[in-house]
Amino acid sequence: AFKDQPQVKSAVHRTIAKTYAGLGEHNKSAAHYRSALQLLRGVADKDSPDVLTVTVESGGALQQSGQWQEAEPLLRAALDKTRETLGVGHPTFLEALSHLCELAWARQDVDELRKLMGTFREHVEARRRTLGPNHRDTLDAMSRLGPYLSVIREQVEAEMRKYTGDILQT
Repeated sequence: AFKDQPQVKSAVHRTIAKTYAGLGEHNKSAAHYRSALQLLRGVADKDSPDVLTVTVESGGALQQSGQWQEAEPLLRAALDKTRETLGVGHPTFLEALSHLCELAWARQDVDELRKLMGTFREHVEARRRTLGPNHRDTLDAMSRLGPYLSVIREQVEAEMRKYTGDILQT
């Protein structure tokens, strides 16, 4: 079915992938996103919004299935291309950034989280400027920022306790 309609076939794979993701079947979801992306890359410009969106969805599915080594370069490339072609305020940029933050958080890589927070703030500011501070998309972006900031705060507090403890012992 859909032999001569790769964009339709890609859309069907995306729908199946989203369904599997909703069921917690992330490996199956990732496989269908891979197929969707491969089909789309065959007919669309590699920097098109559709290709970038499916790239991020594919990277997110890989990240959710624990395939971090494969997910990270895909997400980083999509983040950079989305910044370049669609801008930091685009929803696809936020999705790529959120997945990269989840990877850094899962790895307990606080330094990487700190770097990504600057990019996150840039995204939130772009949303505020274009949509306003009370728009639901702006508020969504801000709510995604919160958990990562609390992890960084806890790390800084632990470092400060260690530092002050070392000073008091001398």
